Amino acid sequence: MVPPDYALKGALNTQWQSDSVPFTATVQAVSPDRSVILTSSSKETFEEIRDPIQEKMVARIPVAAPAWLRDFVEPETYLQQYAQGMLGVPVTPIARAALPSVFGTHLQEEKAKLLAFFNAHAININVRLEVSNLVCDPILMKFTARLNGADVVVLAGADWQGAEYYDANNTVGNLTNVLGGVQNAFGGMLSGGSREAPKNKMEFFMQGGLIGQMMRSRNASAQSAPQQPQSRRQSPGTIPLGHAKEYGKPVDRIQWGSKRRYLLVAPAEKEQEATEIFLRFVGSLTPDPALERQESALVEQMYHQRVMEAQGYAMQAQQMRMQTMQRQQELSRQIAQNNAEISAGIMDSWEKRSASQSRMSANYSEAVRGVNTYTTPSGGAVECSVTADHVYQNQYGDTFGVSGNAVDPDVAAKLNWTKLEKK
Repeated sequence: MVPPDYALKGALNTQWQSDSVPFTATVQAVSPDRSVILTSSSKETFEEIRDPIQEKMVARIPVAAPAWLRDFVEPETYLQQYAQGMLGVPVTPIARAALPSVFGTHLQEEKAKLLAFFNAHAININVRLEVSNLVCDPILMKFTARLNGADVVVLAGADWQGAEYYDANNTVGNLTNVLGGVQNAFGGMLSGGSREAPKNKMEFFMQGGLIGQMMRSRNASAQSAPQQPQSRRQSPGTIPLGHAKEYGKPVDRIQWGSKRRYLLVAPAEKEQEATEIFLRFVGSLTPDPALERQESALVEQMYHQRVMEAQGYAMQAQQMRMQTMQRQQELSRQIAQNNAEISAGIMDSWEKRSASQSRMSANYSEAVRGVNTYTTPSGGAVECSVTADHVYQNQYGDTFGVSGNAVDPDVAAKLNWTKLEKK
């Protein structure tokens, strides 16, 4: 809902921002004099890795960091960066409030949808992922800035959401009351006051900044007693996104971002009128169902692609493990074979050395005793004096040594003598 004389246009960016954001849709409304600008952009999701092991693994990947990999920032900082990025000039924060968006009126439903989406799309091959904290919070920030030499007021809002999760296989933690106890996010208007929900849009104006001061002068009776500001981090039963670990919850990763962002830029003198228009714009903006169906289809397609990739990686890892085992077995077999060959070589060397030593010892003994050893026909050994040039043995085993010339072979045969060879 925008005034009929405002120029309205939309744009679709088909570049993937993350696996859950296949495209972004932006709508913009501009006043006839172009002094007031309303804009809203659809979902963006980031992720911060808190687990040191996973962080080191991602850091070793030799590619540029993906756009969705970003350190967590507080929502106030997130909205300030968003406003400054849109304006191109610094902005000064003035106050924080609850954003009266459609998202904010169905927080429990949004939390249930976010948890269901996470549980259905977390790629958990061999990993049991558990959510330790889930947050949905509509947030509005008011800023001031100088733009083109003039004072402007800036309202930046976000349907803030995210989840903190961990690998339950490696962490022991108590995950009771994940969804319970989340306080209604309405309230805490631009003046930084109570978190009680405004009864209508006019009450929103009465509680905030310059507009609040103007309205108080006209409706003093409508003002309640001022309440002490309550810290967002001290809301009963609520763990702020990005701080689950401080509350004793295990956290490996944080998925954070916004389901939708909103921005108003208007001259300071038109703050009240522009704020009324902005709140109608925020409270009535709903996405095109056709775009939602297209987004869901693309996300499911990407999810199944990631699952197949994860399964492929798991299969590759299994193959690598099997190959490693085969290499280890082959290495063990080769080591055993080498050990056997080394042992055989050592034994052969020892035997040869022993035989050589035995021969040396026998030769020394023979030299001392003045004998030589001869081999008998039966394979035995006999000793004979070194003075014998030829040694014979008869059929009865008698050994004869002959000096000088050898006995005629015919004579030796007739005497049944067999000539012996020196050993």
